[in-house]
Amino acid sequence: MVLPDPFFESQSQKPRKHFVAPPQDRVLAVFFDLMLLAPMCSLILGSLYQSLEERSVRQAFDADFSVLLSVTVLATCTVFLVYQICFLSILGATPGMRLVKMELRSVTGARLTWTQVSLRSVLWLLEVFFLAVPFLEVLGHPRRRCFHDRAAETELVTGKSVVDHGPHPLEKRFVTNTLVAFAGALLLWVVILGWKLYVNAERGFFHHAELSEQAELCAGLTENHFHPSEKSSVDVAIAQFLGGLTDESCLRREADYALFSHDRNEQAWGYLAKSYYFKLDVTKSEAYRKQVCLAAPNSKPCQLVKSDLHKGKAQSWTEVLLQYQESFTSGDFVQAAKILQEISTLSTDFERFVQKQTIKVFWAERHTEQALGAFFAVWPFLDGQDQADVGGWLCLQQVDSDCEHQTLASCDGLQESLQRHHYTNISRDAILALVTSQECQHRHNSSLLTLSQAWSDDPQLHQLVFAISSDSPWSAAKKLATLRQLSFANGITSELQQRARLALAQVSKDTSDLKQLQNLATSRGPHDWEMEKLARSLAPKKTKVETGRLPANVGKDQK
Repeated sequence: MVLPDPFFESQSQKPRKHFVAPPQDRVLAVFFDLMLLAPMCSLILGSLYQSLEERSVRQAFDADFSVLLSVTVLATCTVFLVYQICFLSILGATPGMRLVKMELRSVTGARLTWTQVSLRSVLWLLEVFFLAVPFLEVLGHPRRRCFHDRAAETELVTGKSVVDHGPHPLEKRFVTNTLVAFAGALLLWVVILGWKLYVNAERGFFHHAELSEQAELCAGLTENHFHPSEKSSVDVAIAQFLGGLTDESCLRREADYALFSHDRNEQAWGYLAKSYYFKLDVTKSEAYRKQVCLAAPNSKPCQLVKSDLHKGKAQSWTEVLLQYQESFTSGDFVQAAKILQEISTLSTDFERFVQKQTIKVFWAERHTEQALGAFFAVWPFLDGQDQADVGGWLCLQQVDSDCEHQTLASCDGLQESLQRHHYTNISRDAILALVTSQECQHRHNSSLLTLSQAWSDDPQLHQLVFAISSDSPWSAAKKLATLRQLSFANGITSELQQRARLALAQVSKDTSDLKQLQNLATSRGPHDWEMEKLARSLAPKKTKVETGRLPANVGKDQK
């Protein structure tokens, strides 16, 4: 027995008209097809889904997961296309369509071709990726034909005796307005996304993300309650460098990235960072500082180059650190302590900097016991580099204070720390502290000369160490000439120059040298505590400066 075709009457009867399939039957057909596709995909792609699930638990959203997700989506779409194309080209309907008595036909009445079926299936799938919004067109088209049907010249008909009179005018207007709104929103999203990508590319955002992923840039602040008007990662990098929280290589990479950017303000920050990176090369440093204002004349980096620091609230992290340095070097230790308190409330990432500087402020205010107490309290929790920095500085201060009549606890702790770390974290202050303390206590250690030579990028330090060390092979005349050059020449680092002046005040008997040093000491500001130390070291030789004759007791001491 041959089953009758549900879409046709018998040959003896007049064939009836085929009606357009109603929207509700189309939804049911899709639902039934998805119920069949789900187990098919699980059977065919089960191992792929399992691998994707395991990867999402272990390492979600990494590169491997993204590739695996893309392969899974592509494989699922392929299964769907094969399902659609096979059933539509052979039977003219999917199982879901057959269940609700629907059939896909060509609008020309000819037999469906493989090209029509393939084009319709691909376009149908693409419409799914547009959140299925194009499917709403079935509610507005007179023949219920969506874009995929019109492009493939096909339509869905039903074998039921149900007449679909097409969409109501209000329904058609609603669908039209919805599609127009969706198209407008999509176009706006594309324009905004394209503009954002362009701006990010101009600013070097993607290059920055690549460098950050490779850990080639400075680490940002984990806790930052400071909101400057000009935000810049280079600003944070400079502040961390000034605070001794990051190394020079990190600052150099941040500066190179900033100069790669097309943002003029960011370029200004990059030039300022380069000036700090080449701080030992005065010529290069000054050249980069000149480029700051040329890049952005009205920017915050240009104001910093001109030493235009706000007296009120700072507008950048670099300005905060520079305000502290200015307050400390000028002897305004009360203001320096306030700035340290402000820094500690703005971010905990500067905790190490605050701890080290608090020790220096206590000592500078002549609160010796508090400074040593703070030093011994934080010393066990500092790493080797921080121990070298704060230990070297405090050792120098103890030596300058009175090396022969007190125990140099900081110098002993510094020596022990450097030996424990095999001198890998030695700093400029640490080298000067060890050499100065050993000269004061009449010890000998020629290995310190070798350590100073390791600082090949700082020839001034090398010269100063050889000029003040008794283990140096230099003659007394060469040592004295070197100290004069470091004391009075331009382009010498301020810390080394001050140390050279103190050493020259101790060894020189030349009236000209002493007068120049005396002029420097008397021209100091009211709170210049570094110059106060120079004035105290010159006090025994004041008679020599005034009369040209050295006191008898000073002459004996020098001998």
